[in-house]
Amino acid sequence: MVKPHSIICAESGSQDKVTGLLSLFNVIEKFQIAKLSAPPAGQAAVVPEQRFLIAATWRKEDTDDPNQEYEFEFVLFMPPNGSEGKISEGGFLFSMPMHRITLNFRGLMPFNGGGWLRIEARLRKKGEQDWIKQDYWIIVEEIVTPSPIDAAPAQANPAAASVV
Repeated sequence: MVKPHSIICAESGSQDKVTGLLSLFNVIEKFQIAKLSAPPAGQAAVVPEQRFLIAATWRKEDTDDPNQEYEFEFVLFMPPNGSEGKISEGGFLFSMPMHRITLNFRGLMPFNGGGWLRIEARLRKKGEQDWIKQDYWIIVEEIVTPSPIDAAPAQANPAAASVV
């Protein structure tokens, strides 16, 4: 029976073409988010896209059928209420005792507050109902950003200037 081996999330990574070894850069343990204030009339808010890499590895046993096809999914559970969104799916055959699925995510993250982001990797034999799962958890922390007026230097705000 196939078993979960590992799952991790990082800002980026590199895979050696000869050995297949994966190097990860900046493992992600926390996202910091801030609420955006409404942009001035006639202007649009610019929201940067999120980029990260998810690597999930699965291992098979010697008794597993080498011709068995498998299906996989990557699913995000967004804070604060755990709303679910599938971000990738596909299939494969094991060609070695372990199989790594790497997803380079690039897009907008619909955060609605802080809490825990759960990334779930799912695997099952093709045509079966039940998934084998493994999770990676990331803290999502809301931070307060100063308003443009509060962030301006005191000299730029005449009302904040002191009189000597």
